[in-house]
Amino acid sequence: MQKINKIDLFFVSFRSFFLQAIWNFKKMQNIGFAFCLINILKKIYDDKKYKEALIRHLEFFNIHPYMVGIVLGIIIKLEKSNSVNNLKDINLISKIKNSLSTTLSAIGDSFIWGIWRPLVFLIIFFLWLISNILLKYKIFTFQSYEIIILILLLFYLFIYNSLHFFLRLYCIYIANKIELEIIKYIQKWKEFNIEIKIKKIGCILTILSLILFFYNQNFSFFDITVSLFILFIFFILKKNRRWKVINMILALFIIFLIIALL
Repeated sequence: MQKINKIDLFFVSFRSFFLQAIWNFKKMQNIGFAFCLINILKKIYDDKKYKEALIRHLEFFNIHPYMVGIVLGIIIKLEKSNSVNNLKDINLISKIKNSLSTTLSAIGDSFIWGIWRPLVFLIIFFLWLISNILLKYKIFTFQSYEIIILILLLFYLFIYNSLHFFLRLYCIYIANKIELEIIKYIQKWKEFNIEIKIKKIGCILTILSLILFFYNQNFSFFDITVSLFILFIFFILKKNRRWKVINMILALFIIFLIIALL
């Protein structure tokens, strides 16, 4: 049995980018998950136990792709423990993997898709409005307007993927080190109400963006009234759970864009 080092964990996390490459309807991401672990399992097991471990990880598996690093880190630690001291209940590995995937999928879907992505979009939209005002008063100049769009696009990718890469690349090291203790950190996440705080930041950015949008477009009283009415409808639709936040924000942006062009 060879020792698992940080380089091995890095290559596992790199392979996790292909988690959904062979996605299937029957067992979802099982092949992708097994693909991530192949080199590690070869390193810690002999041929017989390697095949058993590989088959073990070809069972049903589904998780938010950004959160898979946490599960991989813990499972690698458990597989390593099993290679040294045979676990009394080998099914414990599958039980822990399935329970973690369910919990982390719920967190990933609600936070990343429902909160983080819309928040980053709002930040970029807010910066776009500020850049328009700065250009309007010639506080700074660029050779072309496309440069600003390109910078904002790159900035969007940087902010959004900073969390993505942290979860996928760095959390595998943390999870492998502290194992199931990471559950306590997840519980602290809920205790600090981080989601509620981010939602409040999003509301503030929305209000500031509207003010800047009105100011930048020189809206008349009628335009402002119509826009506020649309905003009122937006918040009514927000109470309907069928409407996702990101869809509503995009719809609101398109409506304001149409009004501005008119």
